[in-house]
Amino acid sequence: MLIKANEAIINLFETHKIYGNYLGNNWPKIGDTLDINPNSYYEPYVAFTGNKLFTIGSFSFTWSPLSNLCTMGRYSSIASGLSFFGPLHPYDRFTTSTVTFMNEYKDFCIFKNSRTPECSFEYVGTKDSPIKADIGNDVWIGGNVTLKRGIKIGDGAIIANHAVVTKDVEPYTIVGGVPAKIIKHRFSMDIISEFMKLKWWRYHWADFDFSADIPVEKFIDIMTTKIANKSIKPYEPEKLTGKIIVDISG
Repeated sequence: MLIKANEAIINLFETHKIYGNYLGNNWPKIGDTLDINPNSYYEPYVAFTGNKLFTIGSFSFTWSPLSNLCTMGRYSSIASGLSFFGPLHPYDRFTTSTVTFMNEYKDFCIFKNSRTPECSFEYVGTKDSPIKADIGNDVWIGGNVTLKRGIKIGDGAIIANHAVVTKDVEPYTIVGGVPAKIIKHRFSMDIISEFMKLKWWRYHWADFDFSADIPVEKFIDIMTTKIANKSIKPYEPEKLTGKIIVDISG
């Protein structure tokens, strides 16, 4: 739903570390229109582009505007130029033209007379394919990527620049091309299995008292030990919800 940003909303954004870019500035301003999904939530240290707010986890940012029906995990990054497939067109009828199945195009039916069929039939594909995606944790989506609506991108996946992704992407898989195909896995299957058990993104980056440059095997050993002896605890920040924002919008 569309609301106008007011001072209370901006204060909430500042308090919860929600920004318009990863530099921590630029958005929103009083009077800006926000497209809110009341069922969404936003963890601290995130950055949106555009006016659509979708569920997003800490330490993630996007340079591309996404639908408010999307979800995005923690530590994920999206470059600019991300887009989604358009609505489906029927291809088993004598024509795929939108003037025959979308009422929004009725004014495009130029010859309005008794011989012109009404634009009354609405193809089911336009209703069943909302613009949404389920983007996991530690996902990196390169520039100018196109996604199929409703797609799921697993934890740790990477999508190469200019890829056209038509199928779900498995965890820690690197895909690219048109249509996107598997290029390789980021790590061995044993390492991937350990990462999926650890779910390291549950923790705050500030609690990682070691460099990200260490070998992944050493990282797994350190994190396994820390989790076992409880020297590191899951990061469980207060979530700002879409409902709260809607309620204070007036």
